[in-house]
Amino acid sequence: MEQYIPLIEKVPLFAGIPQNKITQVLSALNASVQSYDKGRPIFREGDAVTQAGIVLDGRVEILKEDYHGNRTLISVLSEGELFGEALCCTETEIQPFEIVSAEQSKILLFDCKAVMAGTSFEYYGQFMRNLLQEIAEKNLVLRRKITLLSKRTTREKIMEFLLTESKRVGKSEFDIPYDRQQLADFLGVDRSAMSAEISKLRRDGVISAHKNRFIIL
Repeated sequence: MEQYIPLIEKVPLFAGIPQNKITQVLSALNASVQSYDKGRPIFREGDAVTQAGIVLDGRVEILKEDYHGNRTLISVLSEGELFGEALCCTETEIQPFEIVSAEQSKILLFDCKAVMAGTSFEYYGQFMRNLLQEIAEKNLVLRRKITLLSKRTTREKIMEFLLTESKRVGKSEFDIPYDRQQLADFLGVDRSAMSAEISKLRRDGVISAHKNRFIIL
């Protein structure tokens, strides 16, 4: 645990909490570090879950599977990112998504229900402010995802995604955190149809694309 304290200190959930107090906070949250192989579920959809997690090493995918087994990629999380925090503030413990280790990963798990049940510790107030800020920011991300999925055509979805990424980084040239299959899953479209549409956008002079690097022309 101690070796990860410098990383944990940089996680927004622990903003404003002195480094020498983080171990105390983690102890109050019953935190532990767990290892996961590639493809291993961290939480399955429908599981009763009382923990949230922080990616310490590796990558995590958040997925939603429909009745036919088709998967939609909700997001990909990397080092320092938080997941499962929304369940801290609800009465339900049912996990609505599949959360899977995308590669060999180490995850910090902590008891989020203990926070809402009244477990108190030094810097509790600061921790709760940070938690609410994280939940609010995730809510905005989900709203953007709803806007994206509301687009009718594959072309519109691709351009909505690319324009949003361009605005986020403040540049017309940028890398996306997905390979082509992950991007298709994220957009909720067929990979072949998406690749064909990206090729058309390139021919039309709208974008330039190579692997996960895009330029909006």
